Amino acid sequence: MKQFFVGFSKWGLSLIQHFFPDGEKRIVSNLQELIKFGVDKDSYVYMYPAKEDFEIRKYCEENGIKVFLVEDGFIRSLSLGSSFFKPASIVIDSRGIYFDPSRESDLEYILNNYEFDERLIKRAKKLIKLILENKISKYNHLEDKVIQIPKNKNIKLVIGQVDDDMSIKLGGYGFNSLKLLKTVKENSNKDDFIIYKPHPDVVAGIRTGLVDEKNLYNYCDLIVKDASLDSCFKVSNEVHTITSLSGLEALLRGKKVFTYGMPFYAGWGLTNDFRECKRRKRKLNLYELIAATYILYPKYRSLKTLKESTPEEILMEIKELRDKYFHNLLFKLKINVLGKSAVILRKVRDFI
Repeated sequence: MKQFFVGFSKWGLSLIQHFFPDGEKRIVSNLQELIKFGVDKDSYVYMYPAKEDFEIRKYCEENGIKVFLVEDGFIRSLSLGSSFFKPASIVIDSRGIYFDPSRESDLEYILNNYEFDERLIKRAKKLIKLILENKISKYNHLEDKVIQIPKNKNIKLVIGQVDDDMSIKLGGYGFNSLKLLKTVKENSNKDDFIIYKPHPDVVAGIRTGLVDEKNLYNYCDLIVKDASLDSCFKVSNEVHTITSLSGLEALLRGKKVFTYGMPFYAGWGLTNDFRECKRRKRKLNLYELIAATYILYPKYRSLKTLKESTPEEILMEIKELRDKYFHNLLFKLKINVLGKSAVILRKVRDFI
């Protein structure tokens, strides 16, 4: 079986190739190369969503060739993917991709149509308990810290994102992090206390985003960069986001969530949404949403053995890595060096 990868760098494919163990793998950059290397009905074509080639997609659809979009899953790793960390989960979507609300994804199809049985709901409940007990997020390299806030105030947590990220381009509906912060401020009472949490990729200097803190403090009362997301959730009453996965993670923790774009978890009756997606036709409970998002939709592979795994097993692996990171100075140094190397290499690439 031939497997073709469109829009992937050699480095990017090396991080996920263990999810595709069978068959020949080849990176191609255009339709001519795809045809040259013998694509046929038995082939599989995988595309990186940010570089989706619609000419290739059209050709494949006309010729009965299977096409999938590939992206990180929702329980990913200890640290950032942009810092060379292999993902513990990915999604391989045959319809669209979860962060593009303009078309149905496999996840949206599941959420609209799947009959969630009692066994799966029980598993989802246990999975939520594991996530909360171990304070697991998509990334897990920031420490829990006590965040000092005033008493007797409504605490609003505003989630910053990477402003040129595909989820913002496709599902942000004109919002970026600064516009979100301004909007929350404009709609707040004078006694509300606003916390801004910038995206870790932005803080690391790897991706574009807000860096002028003086300007940010016109619209918020506190900026939290070096504490875990869980630390922020703990002190917050509300969470405001454009499309961030943090909104779903806030739902797990019983927070009131406001969405300003159209993330995959909006429109099912669990969030306060500024937008509407008419394809999302039914109301779901939290367990159904989690069963689809964390259990049914992604593929999991062990970070240790690279073999097929489960979300429950991956949670424990990440917890073990995180404990080692916070208690082993040499391991922490190694992780941090990898992160700084990523920043340097990306800047060199952009300069070239």
